[in-house]
Amino acid sequence: MSETVGFIGLGEMGGPMSKRLQQAGYTVTGFDVDPARMAHVEAAASPADAAKRADRVVISIVRTLQQTEIVLFGGSGISAAGRDDIDVVIMSTIDPGSMERIAKRAHFPVIDAPVSGGVQGAQAGTLTIMVAGKSEAIERTRPLLEAMGEKILVVGDRPGPGQAIKLANQLSLAVSVIGTLEALNLAKRAGVAPEEVLKVLEVSTGSSWPILNFETVRGWWELEDPDVGALGIILKDLGSIEKLASESRLDLPAAELALERLRNAWADAGLG
Repeated sequence: MSETVGFIGLGEMGGPMSKRLQQAGYTVTGFDVDPARMAHVEAAASPADAAKRADRVVISIVRTLQQTEIVLFGGSGISAAGRDDIDVVIMSTIDPGSMERIAKRAHFPVIDAPVSGGVQGAQAGTLTIMVAGKSEAIERTRPLLEAMGEKILVVGDRPGPGQAIKLANQLSLAVSVIGTLEALNLAKRAGVAPEEVLKVLEVSTGSSWPILNFETVRGWWELEDPDVGALGIILKDLGSIEKLASESRLDLPAAELALERLRNAWADAGLG
């Protein structure tokens, strides 16, 4: 008999991640506010119902901190299941302070495990997962994490560091995207086509993930057909970076520029 895993949030990331678990032999009892997204899993009536039906592990990957708190502590949230014998894996990107507060409030082990790799990585099972929490809880959940990710990196023995590293990754990504855009504009002013510039940058010291995957990020800037989902997520994460920097009294001018540029892109797309 296969192990039953609770899975909350079956959207662009959670959907393919839950399918990877199924392919690895797990039974997934899932919940999403959109009933259509539960078609491939055993549908739960609520996060609490998913937690009651899970053998040991419940995974949550919803979009925002507010949604995460509702999933955990709302009237029909995981806490309402009344179980202290489950491991709850938070794979959303929030912020380290909020992650620490959530872990202290919960009456069950919480594992901090944000991901990097996007929808393609979720579909292929090649995500990088930044894991922080008690070692025994991490080891109990490791087989599930390995079914969804290629690199399982333990970065701390308490919840919080995973979120900090994920936000550092998002900051580096956002600044790299802006640098790529400006590099292409510079060369364009000199009469060089962007595709010719990219061919060289891909194999030179200026290479980066946005350059190697430029078609993926093009929609953030070519707003006649914006990739609204990715733009909204990176904007949300930069807001968390701004909050963390303010709390830490840390000056991050590149992050401020990236946030300003992305907010402008959001507004130009008619979304703000």
